[in-house]
Amino acid sequence: MKNFFKLLILLALASCTSAPKTEEQQPAADTTQKTVAAPAASTANTVVGAWTITATISDGVKGNCRECPTINFNSDGTAIINKPKGDVVNLKWEMNGDKIKVTTAENTNPEGLFADVNYSMTFTQNKDSVKLEMVQAEKKYSYVLNR
Repeated sequence: MKNFFKLLILLALASCTSAPKTEEQQPAADTTQKTVAAPAASTANTVVGAWTITATISDGVKGNCRECPTINFNSDGTAIINKPKGDVVNLKWEMNGDKIKVTTAENTNPEGLFADVNYSMTFTQNKDSVKLEMVQAEKKYSYVLNR
């Protein structure tokens, strides 16, 4: 009996359409991505704001976040990492061209997020989002941030 009702529901859903079909084709959505190194004059304005840390890459191996922290880069050169469980890490940052140096603003940074090093930045503009990859070449790792 349950299977019969499931079949009826599936048939009812399959017969529903949300819009009438027309012969005109809609243009395909623009899914192109544009990757650029951050220009020196506008980098600070581009970095300022809230970002979600979605992944890390270490020696070419990408690890996606399960509980992704957010980082808010403030225009005064400070930043705050908010972790999902409520922990907060305070940072300082400064720009030099397409490079950003991030330093810990306090003695407690147990996980070493953005541990006192310089990063190269690459922005990728998607249709509805921006991806920022912060690469630390000497230690062969990077952070992937999105907003």
